[in-house]
Amino acid sequence: MQVGGKLELNEAPELAIQREILEEIGCHSEIKKFIGQFHTQAANEPDHLLVSYVYLVELKQSPQIAAEIAEMKWIQLDDQITVLAPLTKEVVIPWCLKNQPLMQMA
Repeated sequence: MQVGGKLELNEAPELAIQREILEEIGCHSEIKKFIGQFHTQAANEPDHLLVSYVYLVELKQSPQIAAEIAEMKWIQLDDQITVLAPLTKEVVIPWCLKNQPLMQMA
């Protein structure tokens, strides 16, 4: 799974992702691109559908485990072994594979 969480009352998605990044991995961030809004199954909640706002962000520091994060792991985009959340597998990785040059510029 990637960093994320629920919107607070009257909170814009752009502010929510920056707040969640700071809370969960201790980094300030800059939004580079809004990728889109997606509907996928929740990773750990059977029969729950997530509405996710996905952004390409630049981290301003090195990420550190914080908040409810138990493990942090970078994976290769062609990793077939690691169990991934539906949003990661269905949206994030396909987008990254299609947009690698854009990611390198971020």
